[in-house]
Amino acid sequence: MHEFRDYINDILKDIFTDSNSKKDIADEIEDHLNMLKQEFITKGFSEREAAKMAIKNFGEIKKIKKNYANTYNAFSRTTSILAATLFTMYMLMFIQVSFLRYRGLANFDTINLVPFKSIYFYLTNFNHINNSTWFSALFGPMIAFIPFGFLLPVIINKLKSVNIIVLISLAFATFIEVLQHITKLGVADIDDVMSAIIGSLFGYALLKLMVKLILNLKKLVSNLKLA
Repeated sequence: MHEFRDYINDILKDIFTDSNSKKDIADEIEDHLNMLKQEFITKGFSEREAAKMAIKNFGEIKKIKKNYANTYNAFSRTTSILAATLFTMYMLMFIQVSFLRYRGLANFDTINLVPFKSIYFYLTNFNHINNSTWFSALFGPMIAFIPFGFLLPVIINKLKSVNIIVLISLAFATFIEVLQHITKLGVADIDDVMSAIIGSLFGYALLKLMVKLILNLKKLVSNLKLA
């Protein structure tokens, strides 16, 4: 497959679907290319020439990508644009909640670098803290980052790269906490970073589930049309 790898990867890179569907597409394309290659070899072409001719005969990447995208993409380009719009609105609201609401209030000058310290405090002092404060402190960062993990993969077109989502979430959450400490508009807390990553992963899991449901529905509709 190495002679067709770059060609197949170029087709697959912008198709937003799960890893199993991408493998099915890759296997299907490879089978077609190998059949074409053998045909050209029987006509007297060398293996290298036959591989090039097979790719040329199979079609332009842009056209093939569009055909597969229509079948396998869980989300259309319009959906991606909508996701980007929602993500922008989400970021503006996030900034409002994280920073602007503290303007004019007393400056914060607190930082916690001990993992689970804040979480332990709120868990063990449940009866002594206002319910809304307790819930916001424990689950606020987690809930706030659910849209981050849900929308970001749609925008960057990376569904199976959970490591990328974790790294971006870690970097962004850390940046927010550092900025809160510098501006003194909030409390910098390592526990908030950990909660943010968990929230992003939860949002990512919801997206994966939605993609699976959409793809299964599309396959069902396709099978009904063929029946």
